Amino acid sequence: MIQLPLRNSLHLAHTFMQNLVPQGASVVDATCGNGKDTAFLAQLVGETGQVWAFDIQKQALHNTYRFLCEQGLEQRVKLIQACHSRIHCFVPGPIFACMFNLGYLPGGDHDVTTEASTTLLALSALKDMLSKGGIMSIVS
Repeated sequence: MIQLPLRNSLHLAHTFMQNLVPQGASVVDATCGNGKDTAFLAQLVGETGQVWAFDIQKQALHNTYRFLCEQGLEQRVKLIQACHSRIHCFVPGPIFACMFNLGYLPGGDHDVTTEASTTLLALSALKDMLSKGGIMSIVS
């Protein structure tokens, strides 16, 4: 059940994911950043689930891995240094959920941002990978 008040769009995305993603699911964090969404998804899918987390920046993957280790969740996640437009090259599918948190790496170079063109390519690939009843969130 969705609880109000919702604080912001990311909180809304988390609320939907929390209510819909089952343990054991395969999910994608299309932009792992500092790892907060990646860890959130890893908790949702449990020990039998799998998270694929993408980012183009090595620093983002490093930050995410460190955060996952602090939470004891690193075994549930595959970190991939690649553009999310190439999700279909790495994830066998089907997936139950995918999260996009677009923008720039918090605490990183604000000149390196997600691009609409690559996100549209990722969405195109994901429409065929998402399982029936699956969910996708995009926060920008």
